[in-house]
Amino acid sequence: MKSSAAVAPSPSRALVAPRRARLAGKPRSRARGDDRRRASTTDGSGYLTMYFRDMASLHVLQPAEEFSTAKTIEGLEVGLWVELLSYPPTLGAVLDALPAEAELPEVKALRRPLAGKKGEQAIARAAAKLRDADLDRLFIEAALTVADRASRGFGTVPRGVRGTRAFADWVQRVDVAARAAHAARADFVKANLRLVISIARRFNHGRMALADLVQEGNLGLMKAVERYDYRRGFRFSTYASWWIRHAISRALADKGREIRLPVHMIDAHHRLTKARRELTSKLGRSPTTEELATATNMPADKVENMRRWVLEQSVSIDRPAGDEEGRTLAEVLVDPEREDGSPTADLEMDALTSEVRNILGELRPIEADILRQRFGLATEKELTLKEIGEKYNLSRERIRQLQEQALVKMRRALQRKELM
Repeated sequence: MKSSAAVAPSPSRALVAPRRARLAGKPRSRARGDDRRRASTTDGSGYLTMYFRDMASLHVLQPAEEFSTAKTIEGLEVGLWVELLSYPPTLGAVLDALPAEAELPEVKALRRPLAGKKGEQAIARAAAKLRDADLDRLFIEAALTVADRASRGFGTVPRGVRGTRAFADWVQRVDVAARAAHAARADFVKANLRLVISIARRFNHGRMALADLVQEGNLGLMKAVERYDYRRGFRFSTYASWWIRHAISRALADKGREIRLPVHMIDAHHRLTKARRELTSKLGRSPTTEELATATNMPADKVENMRRWVLEQSVSIDRPAGDEEGRTLAEVLVDPEREDGSPTADLEMDALTSEVRNILGELRPIEADILRQRFGLATEKELTLKEIGEKYNLSRERIRQLQEQALVKMRRALQRKELM
């Protein structure tokens, strides 16, 4: 397991802090030198024991502390948005980089010239709305990418602005605000890691290693930190427990079997198993397909398929094939003509290609067309940003922005379908 203690390591880049990678940093330990390396690499239970020991020393937040910490994080994130939106030379680029879902009335108002007190109030309103709407932190990542590119000499910063003192001050303010917001979220995650361990142990029935259950639970905890709204009045630990259980349950459904089944099939399987047990106890015999269908409110053909696909034992491809050479089924199935030797590679690629096509159909026509031309999905030739821009009579930078927006949407869709 990659250790999942949430710490706030020093960012390697000036502005953009990869959210999950940094929140899932390494646990600190009192072990030193070779002893620590041996414990973490050769003794699986050793590093897990150290991790649990470190977590036991963490301070558990009281309800009042949970609310105040969540309120602090909200203030820091709104402050980060204010900094991103408060520099006129880069404001247009930041707004253009935001996904279509971020085109809120308060955000659109910033495209009109505003100055003085009215301008500050408009920025504050837009910052608060963007923070509340950005549940998955996609908006802020897009905006920080613009700031990061501008600080490194890329993007659409007007000529003569990049070398000015005002531009350098803006970059520094955004950097400080981004680090502060990231550190506050990381501390909130760290303060609740013991909750993950407690819940993960309840799911530790041998289907997945405890270390992996903790890892998955930590991902659920980070999602809870992102989405928690202290104004609703309930405790963070109550809210986070649902996300942690959900993350672990999904991991068990996806990775706890040798052959992965869709989550809806596993849910249906649980309903079918429960109904079969109750009917067997009530009737004194095994229920028929029709009786199970009535009890579970599922079509009879689906019940029959569930029996065949889920309830029957699957055959391991590692079992002996029974030939004279003593090969396994996996060795018999491998095509010797294939370079990768994988019997499932074509099926996996076909499935992924089909999903990508479906997702492309959900994008705006111009976004889908840009991706097809940019990556050669329609033809074998990949066009440059400039070539695509000439077709649409748009600048190279605008095509790049549309491409980034489309890729963000595709990544989110692939993550929802658990293909990434």
